[in-house]
Amino acid sequence: MTELTSPLAALERSTDLAAAEHTTLERLAARMVWREYPAGATILAEGDPSGPGYLVVSGSVRLSSARSDRRQQTLARIGPGELVGEMTALLDRARTATATALEPVSAWEIPAEALRAAFRDDLRLAYSMLLTVMELLVDRDVRVVRRLGLPPVQQLAAVILDRLTTEGIGEGEPLPMTAAELEVLTGESQVACVMNLARLRRGGAIETAGDDRWMVVSMERLQRFAE
Repeated sequence: MTELTSPLAALERSTDLAAAEHTTLERLAARMVWREYPAGATILAEGDPSGPGYLVVSGSVRLSSARSDRRQQTLARIGPGELVGEMTALLDRARTATATALEPVSAWEIPAEALRAAFRDDLRLAYSMLLTVMELLVDRDVRVVRRLGLPPVQQLAAVILDRLTTEGIGEGEPLPMTAAELEVLTGESQVACVMNLARLRRGGAIETAGDDRWMVVSMERLQRFAE
């Protein structure tokens, strides 16, 4: 094992653990186990019992969750220096998402009890995590409030843009949501969603991509509808 892949060096480079005391990192390093996953491998699966967290050293991981149509919705992409599965490990609850290796992934496995002890005993680390979670919640609430009261077509365009940004989807790629999901996200009726999707199509922002599927053909025009 090289210095670059040693458990302590990996922890020291992790942005998620930047606030931790050095003694905390040393205790974690003593408990970590090296893991390697081929491309396409499932590192953890939605619905599985709580388990360890993982610190990615190389490669990238797709974090996704099952939708109502059984397709997987991308929640985030995790890269070197970032943790995977740490939240459910800390909460001791079933996995809320699936983590899949997008390419060969090397990672350090961190036992759940070691993670819980680190966040319990290191106040700086716990405080940093609290601020991060609060910031995410505030950002989410601000986006929701800003959409309230918008004209339906503007709200629909904003919802689509949010999803595209989250999942890194560009022009010419199918939208990862159905008309039924748009109804839920916008609070509009099926008829209203269909009518406003048609407005976006007539405006040159989207095009049909099969039954109940759409794709963005102009991000610029979609952005104009959302403004």
